[in-house]
Amino acid sequence: MGSPRIDWDMGGFREVRSRPETQAAVAALAAQVASSAGDGYETRPVEVSGGRGRAREAVLTATYAARKNEARNHTLAGMASGSRG
Repeated sequence: MGSPRIDWDMGGFREVRSRPETQAAVAALAAQVASSAGDGYETRPVEVSGGRGRAREAVLTATYAARKNEARNHTLAGMASGSRG
């Protein structure tokens, strides 16, 4: 018995990635991460280039205290790995 073959509908996948609902869900998730990280973390949309219409957000340090916290504790990396948050 061979392994199953999956044929992706790339056009449909691209459409789902660029929908306003998907973008709103990604923005909400980024806002939740920024809120969980603490004061001084904020989100910003990532500008898309090269014709890629996927939803992207970035969580950044906006204050000196947040930058210091990130440098010492690696808060965002810890949240991404599941060890914090």
